[in-house]
Amino acid sequence: MRIDSDAIRGELLRSQLSAVVADMGQTLSRCAVSLEITDERDFSNGIVLEHGEVVVMDNGLHLGPMSATSLVIQDEFQFAMKQGDVVLTNDPYSGGNHVQDFTVIAPFYYNRDHLCYLVCRAHLPDIGGHVAGGYYPFADDIWGEGSRITPVKLFKEGKMVRDVLDTVLINGRYPETFRLNLEGMLAALEVGNRRLSEIVGEYGKEALLSGMKYCLQYSESQLITEIRKWPNGTFEGESVLDHDGRGGTGLKVAVRLKVEDERLTLDFSSSAPQSRGFVNSTRANTVSCALVPFYTLFTDQILINSGLLRPVEILTTEGTIVDPAFPAPVGWNPFHIGSEIVAAVVQALGRVCPERIAALAPKFMMVMAQWSQEEQPPFPLHLFLQGGAGGSHGCDGWGGFPGPFARVIVPSIEIVETQKPLRVKRLEMVPDSAGDGQWRGGFGTVAEFEFTDTTLVSVVMEGSDYPSEAVEGGKDGAPNQVKIAGREFNERILWEQDLSGDTLEIMMGGGAGWGEPSARKGELIQQDLETGMISEKRVSKAG
Repeated sequence: MRIDSDAIRGELLRSQLSAVVADMGQTLSRCAVSLEITDERDFSNGIVLEHGEVVVMDNGLHLGPMSATSLVIQDEFQFAMKQGDVVLTNDPYSGGNHVQDFTVIAPFYYNRDHLCYLVCRAHLPDIGGHVAGGYYPFADDIWGEGSRITPVKLFKEGKMVRDVLDTVLINGRYPETFRLNLEGMLAALEVGNRRLSEIVGEYGKEALLSGMKYCLQYSESQLITEIRKWPNGTFEGESVLDHDGRGGTGLKVAVRLKVEDERLTLDFSSSAPQSRGFVNSTRANTVSCALVPFYTLFTDQILINSGLLRPVEILTTEGTIVDPAFPAPVGWNPFHIGSEIVAAVVQALGRVCPERIAALAPKFMMVMAQWSQEEQPPFPLHLFLQGGAGGSHGCDGWGGFPGPFARVIVPSIEIVETQKPLRVKRLEMVPDSAGDGQWRGGFGTVAEFEFTDTTLVSVVMEGSDYPSEAVEGGKDGAPNQVKIAGREFNERILWEQDLSGDTLEIMMGGGAGWGEPSARKGELIQQDLETGMISEKRVSKAG
C-alpha cells in the first residue's frame, strides 16, 4: 500500500495552521476588555494569501469581509507593504460589514521572504456616530453609525504611527477601552507571527506554501463532492424581514440557486431595493451569510476558507438590500438582514437536499440598556436570550443555548447583577414555543429584568411578524415578544426610554419544525409532555 506523503504533510499543516489561528483567538479574548469580544466573541483571526484568499480562519461568519478587506488592502498598498507594517481599517465600503468591526492585517515574512498575511478582525465598542455603540436604527447614512477609517498604516516597519492612532482614538467615545482592545488585536498578530515562524522553521517555506494550497483545495473538493450528489436545476428560496426601522416593511431576500454539474450560482438579484434603515448588507457580509447553510453539510473537520468559494458564484445587484450603494447605513447587517440571507439559502437548499438542511437563522432582537452614571457602551441584554434552532431530519432542534455559529457565551447572572443596577427575575425556556414537525424545533427562551436605577432601554423588534421559517412541511416557531411592566409591546422600536422601577420581559421565539407534524413519533411527544415543554392543548392543536 502506497502512502501519500504529500497528503500526510498537508494534513499535518492543516492541523497546525488551524492551531495558529486558535492561539490568536485565545490571545485576543484574554487581552480584550469589551463584552463584544470576551462574551459575544465577535471576532475572527485568519491567514490570508494574495488575492484575498483566506487559508484558515476561526469564524466563518467573517469569511466574506476578511477576504474582501484583505484584497482591498493588498491592492491599495501594492508593493508598499513591508515587514513590520500593520494596516488598519473599519470601512464597510472597503470590504467590511459595519463600522464597529475593525481589521488589522500584517504581512508575514520569513528570512525576508513574504509568504502570506495575518489578519485579526474584532468588534470594537464605539467609533463615533449618532449614538454610543453605533447601532442606530434612524441613521440616514453610514456617518450616522460611526467614522469610516479607510485603510491606513498603523505601524510602518515595526514603528507605530502615533498620529494615525490618535486620529482613530479621538473619534470614539471610549478611547481607553478602544486602545486596550486594539492592543489585544495586535497581540494576536504577534502570536500568529511567532507560531507561523515556528512552523516554517520546522517544515520550510516551500512546504508551508504547499500546505496552504492543500487547505484551499481540500475545502474546495469537499464542497464539490457534495454538489455532485445534487440534481442539476434551479431552486428558489426567500425570507422576509419584519421592518427596517424607517417605515419599510416586509423586506424580502430572494435567492435563485442554480446547480450545474460541479458549480453553484447563488443569485440574489431579485431581493428588495436597499433600505433607508440600518439593515442593508454589504456584499462582503452577504457572501458570508450565503455560505453559512453549506457549513452544515460537513463535519467539523472542514476548514472554512476561500476554497469553499471557488465552485460558487454569488450574484448581487448594487442598490439592493444585499448590496447597497454608498453611503447607505449598514449597522445591523450581521444580524438583519444577515439572518434572512441565511434563511433564504436554507429554503433553496431544502429543495435540493432536504434531509441535510435545518432552519439555522434565528430572528434577532436588539435590546440595549444604558445607565447614565456609567461611561461605558450600552449593555446588550439580548445576550441572555437564545432562540430555538430549527429541527432537522432525525433530530429535534436545540433550545436555550447558542447555536453552532453564534459563538456567544451567555453572561453570568450573578456577575451582571453585581455590576449593573438590574435584577434578572427569570431566565428559562418557553413551553409550546417550538415549531411542530416530525422533528420539532428548539424551544425559545424568556428573560425578565427589573431595573433598580435610572435605565434607558432601547428595543428594536424583529421576528414578530415573520418568525423562524420551517423546512419540508414543518411549522414555524413562535414569534418574538416583548412586555414592559407586564403589558405587551406592539411597536417596532422603543428608543432610550427610562424603565427604572419597571420590568422588561423579552421572549425569543422557538425554532421551526422539520417534516409533517403528523409523522412525529408518539414516544417523542410523550417525552415533551412529561418534561412540561409542550401542553396537551398544543398536542391537540397539532393534530
